[in-house]
Amino acid sequence: TSQPSYACLYLVSYRNGGTNGDPGAATLPPVNRWVCHSDFMLHQCNNNSSSQYYIANPYINIVADSTTVGVMSLDGTVIPASQFSPVAGTPYCHARMHLAYGAHTLDCAGAGTFSARVYGLGKWVGFTYNIDMVFDSLERCIPERHRDTVNYYDTVCQGEFYTAPGFIVYQSQTELPGLVTVVDSTVVDDTMVHYQILNLTVLPTNSSEAYGSIIAGDTLYYNGMPLTTAGDYTFVLTGANGCDSTVTFHLSYQSISLASSANGGCPGDEITITAEGTHLYNWSSIPYDAELDSQQGQNPITVHPEVTTTYQLLDASGNIISSVTVGVEPPPTLCVETNRDFIDFDHPVITLHDCSPDRYSSRWVFSDGYTLNGERARRQFYHPLPDTVTVTLHSCNRYNCCSDTTIGFHPEIRSVWFPNVFTPDEQQNNRFGAVTSCQTAEFEIFIYNRQGLIVWHSTDINTPWDGTRNGTPVPQGAYAYKWYLKDIHGDRWSGTGIVTLLR
Repeated sequence: TSQPSYACLYLVSYRNGGTNGDPGAATLPPVNRWVCHSDFMLHQCNNNSSSQYYIANPYINIVADSTTVGVMSLDGTVIPASQFSPVAGTPYCHARMHLAYGAHTLDCAGAGTFSARVYGLGKWVGFTYNIDMVFDSLERCIPERHRDTVNYYDTVCQGEFYTAPGFIVYQSQTELPGLVTVVDSTVVDDTMVHYQILNLTVLPTNSSEAYGSIIAGDTLYYNGMPLTTAGDYTFVLTGANGCDSTVTFHLSYQSISLASSANGGCPGDEITITAEGTHLYNWSSIPYDAELDSQQGQNPITVHPEVTTTYQLLDASGNIISSVTVGVEPPPTLCVETNRDFIDFDHPVITLHDCSPDRYSSRWVFSDGYTLNGERARRQFYHPLPDTVTVTLHSCNRYNCCSDTTIGFHPEIRSVWFPNVFTPDEQQNNRFGAVTSCQTAEFEIFIYNRQGLIVWHSTDINTPWDGTRNGTPVPQGAYAYKWYLKDIHGDRWSGTGIVTLLR
């Protein structure tokens, strides 16, 4: 340029060179500020390879006099000439190489001078800086001005903050055990004299878990601390390397059982509750049972719950350590369905159904000594029948809380009869019809002559045939009939027959 100028290299790191990332900048020194030797440190700020802030492959870029090709060495090894490319139209060349983290030396053996920058690009972070430059052109390549490197060594516990003159190491840099290196430069009279390198060893801190058990009501000591209730406790202990370690102690109660003398019963039944495996007898219940007030500290306890109740055993901190539920249900409200309320002398069969809500089991006891189990029962009685047949139902809920009821059945003759002859012209036996003790719901009869014609039809059991057809007497002779009947209980009968009419 025709005027003084200032130039620097600027880069950003987002996704290895995108936009809006972590920036880095390094001054581009003029040729008269180049050097012939440099001791420098390439430092990894984050040594967690799985972190998004880890830079795996840093580089070094070198611009040098062409006379240094084949002579310049890195860490005592000559850099192959094939690594360099000429800068067209100039007496200079350039090279770019991967470089491992750590301390390095770059030297051109007096064959010329160079300028170099190290840089790295990660997904979220990046850096670049000059490894050396002089501030006065008279200082260029004076042997006694070669830089010295001073190493310091120290240790720190994992995750701790560290500070020393010239150095600050944050907790984010000591997250993982291993070696952390930090570089600081010393400047005297505007000239860098040497590098200070801190080699910081991060010592591990251990996290472990321990387990134990305790009888409720006893005390267990762990690391000098008395523990009386189950739970998770955290202890910070000093390890052999002097770093604190964390122990999570999981304390549980030994086997505790809470049992009741019955799983359930009727309201007010006596229940005994016993606790085993504990020295604590603090009782509570849901819903509240006032009987517990006088039995705190006792074992076993006796209660008379009126409703389903959960009884609980509490530790010294009021935590529930065991519980048992006692079911309470009132006996079933009895409901019995039968096919009839009597026993037909000719068909002595009864069927029964326990329709009680909340029934769990049913037992039927008949007056003839026979018993049946189940929701439904069927029983046939044989002649001769007694005056009254009884059936007792024992209906129980799931907790064997029961109700009883007894039902009586009176025997009745329920048959239907028809005469086989009648004389319509006489004072007696002058009508033909059904004779029964049934309470009839439906009835129908048809009477036929020898030609198969209907001479009489009726749906009224109480209206018999008077021996006429449409008001005209029919001839003497045999007449066929068929009939149908349904009683008020739903039982049905039907049949046919022959009746003789005499005149």
